[in-house]
Amino acid sequence: MAAGKQNPAFRPVRPTSSGRATPEDLFYKLSGRVASHGYLRGPQQDVLREYGERYADTRDLAFELPTGTGKTAVGLLIGEWKRTSGNKVAYVSLTNQLAGQVLSEANKMGIPCADLRGTKETRSALEEGRYRTGAAVAVSTYSNLFNINPVLQNCDVVIFDDAHGAERYVSDMWTVSASSSHDPGLYNSLVSALRPSLSSQQIRSILDKSSNTVELIDISAHPESIDNVTAVLDPVTKDAVRFAWKLIRNHLQTCLFLASSYEITVRPLVSPTHTHEPFASLRQRIYMSATLGGDSDLQRAYGIEKLDMVRAKSTQWGRRYVFIPGMYVEKPEAERLAARVWDDMKTRRAVLLTPSDRVMSRTLDALELQMRKKPARLGASDIANTLDGFVTSSNTLLALAGRYDGLDLPDEQCRLLILSESPAAINPLERYLSERWKMGPIFRKRERTRLIQGMGRCTRNATDFAVIIWLGQSLVNAATAPTLMRGFPPALGAEIKWGAEQSAVAAGGSDDFVAMISGLINDSKYRREADAAIDSIQATQQESEPSDYEEAGKDEVRYSKSMWDGDFEVAYQTARGIADQLTSAEVAGYRAWWWYLASSAASLFGETDGVRDCLTRAARCGVNRGWVNGVLRTRQGQSNQREMQAAADPEPNGDGLWERLADWEKTLATMQNELADPYHVRYHEGLEILGKAFGAATTRTTDQGAPDVVWSFASDFHMAFEAKTEKKPMNPLSKRDVQEAKGHADWVRTHLCGESADAEIATVVVAPSAALHQIALPFAGGLYYISPDRVAEIAGEVVEGLRELRIRFSGREFADSVAELSAAIRRSNLSIERVRNIFLAKPLKE
Repeated sequence: MAAGKQNPAFRPVRPTSSGRATPEDLFYKLSGRVASHGYLRGPQQDVLREYGERYADTRDLAFELPTGTGKTAVGLLIGEWKRTSGNKVAYVSLTNQLAGQVLSEANKMGIPCADLRGTKETRSALEEGRYRTGAAVAVSTYSNLFNINPVLQNCDVVIFDDAHGAERYVSDMWTVSASSSHDPGLYNSLVSALRPSLSSQQIRSILDKSSNTVELIDISAHPESIDNVTAVLDPVTKDAVRFAWKLIRNHLQTCLFLASSYEITVRPLVSPTHTHEPFASLRQRIYMSATLGGDSDLQRAYGIEKLDMVRAKSTQWGRRYVFIPGMYVEKPEAERLAARVWDDMKTRRAVLLTPSDRVMSRTLDALELQMRKKPARLGASDIANTLDGFVTSSNTLLALAGRYDGLDLPDEQCRLLILSESPAAINPLERYLSERWKMGPIFRKRERTRLIQGMGRCTRNATDFAVIIWLGQSLVNAATAPTLMRGFPPALGAEIKWGAEQSAVAAGGSDDFVAMISGLINDSKYRREADAAIDSIQATQQESEPSDYEEAGKDEVRYSKSMWDGDFEVAYQTARGIADQLTSAEVAGYRAWWWYLASSAASLFGETDGVRDCLTRAARCGVNRGWVNGVLRTRQGQSNQREMQAAADPEPNGDGLWERLADWEKTLATMQNELADPYHVRYHEGLEILGKAFGAATTRTTDQGAPDVVWSFASDFHMAFEAKTEKKPMNPLSKRDVQEAKGHADWVRTHLCGESADAEIATVVVAPSAALHQIALPFAGGLYYISPDRVAEIAGEVVEGLRELRIRFSGREFADSVAELSAAIRRSNLSIERVRNIFLAKPLKE
């Protein structure tokens, strides 16, 4: 060492224990606290004391600390308390921007934190060293924990902030997806690879670009599909695909294959987090959220079997002025009103939240079409690191899909929030389960939790306020669903009730609607009047969800772990146990789903009788019965019609009819108008709507030799139509007309019946007259006839029948209405038997 230069001082060794009895005690010993953090709030003290007394060593623990209660400070205190007791601790957020807020909060509290945001190339080695030596709490993002080579390794405790909002970060690690718009080559290759496992109906649905339907592909009977998919995905070098593919490649038989016209998704039911060492080895995992909902959703999201919960006993809400114009005007007018509100704002800054990218794009286009003052658009990537681009702007719309948590815009940063469509289902699996298995009651709590979270994005303290506009039919339905609304916190329930009533001004024109919202944003006296009215509303919180779903959470995780680990016998028994315990009428779809999953485990286990038994039980639940029966036929290699009939207690068209009960008045009017027009294009469209009104899946194509319209029912009964409505009554049907119709049965069997040899196919000719040309007589056998006038009469009867059903079942759930609905279908002359009796009453050749 050079002469005169002192040796560097040795660093003190970090103590193994802080000597602080509780996190609360630690808070008052933090030497670096600034004046703004002079004391703990009541809710913070409550949960910290409960944690210290009961849950300090609990493996999985969730905290509910609503907006305004200081959730971040609680998480940081627990993290620092654990760190100073000799643990390596990390605090993870959804984005770099949110992690930056945590770092700022920690700095104000005097808690040492290491900034581990970014990538290996951008992170500081010094900061990594501070975390690894236990000198600081690591602050990073979920993506730096849930990846193949995470920076957060060998950790002891992790605090997961905005835990609900991170579900997709967890599942994405084991999810391979291909978008038809962003990666059409890979998407099309996967569709081709999966084609052996696709039914004809599924192929039509996937190829129909106007369809939003998500299909589940049952690959059990076609293992060649797995080989095909492997051949497609093995060469892919795109990081977003190849990393997840490495993890699921050897477990494809246990994954779900979901397909739609816009995306192919391959993923396990529950993420196998037990195989991810940086997560699985943690001593304590703490999940923080402003709104937890039920514990079972977090169990499913993170693959954990047991979870304890601590909820703050007092909450601080800002004020939300909720408007639902779609309750009183049509959707385009509601969108126009929202656009008028935007144009009228002095500082035009708003957030748009939607459940999906498709809804987001559609809503943005609809709003911008009506806006006179076009906004700049920002998306999730624009605010990943900072909100400055939004909060400093004066004409910007921030649009986010599936992001109902993890966004803080207090006070003047944002006063207008727009929600478009319900967040009951925000990913392909949720959409599939909701649509096909009628899991509305199951997702009701999830929907409510996301709505509560979403509506808190712009009200971040007790004195904050924002105007919230709900757009879309699904949100109108939510606002009028008593079972959903009863579960909202009383304050929020009162705000929604008040806003729904005020929204009636939308029906009187846009001026009053816009003036009311403008007054709320700009006039404090006007707000006080509204607040007094809201406070006078008696709203009560009353949970009404079936307990079956919550209780099944741990068993669902156990089933998924067993499937992933190849223990199919345990998975089979676990799935049967779940299905057996789901006894509530309103969870019939959920029960049917678990009988199906049990059948998949039985198939892998080689339990042939179990496959048949589980699928038969699934069909008897009355939900998605046609698809289940198709799976049974395919798995068994043949159709057992007697067994299918034994499972057919509910009306086979009940599923389809239920979909027609909501918001179908205009469509029914269109149907009647089109069936009154003999022009073939319009008449075919009318016939298609009539088939849907009977609950059928319909096919209308211009392919050479194809029927004009086909109605396909879940019982594998198909009715093909040849419409000759433009013929004059005095002109008989020709030989060509008859031969064209005779070929339709073969077309239907080839294109719509898959491998079924027992499908029932009937062909009906619609013409002004049943008269046959002499040379056509020998070819007319096996065809049926009905006149356009009779079809019009039937359409009128269907309209009345559907109206009666709509009145009777409005606001109810399908799963707990199956038996009553079936009886009502028969009474309303909408049953498949009635369809047979009407359309097959008159043979063309008598």
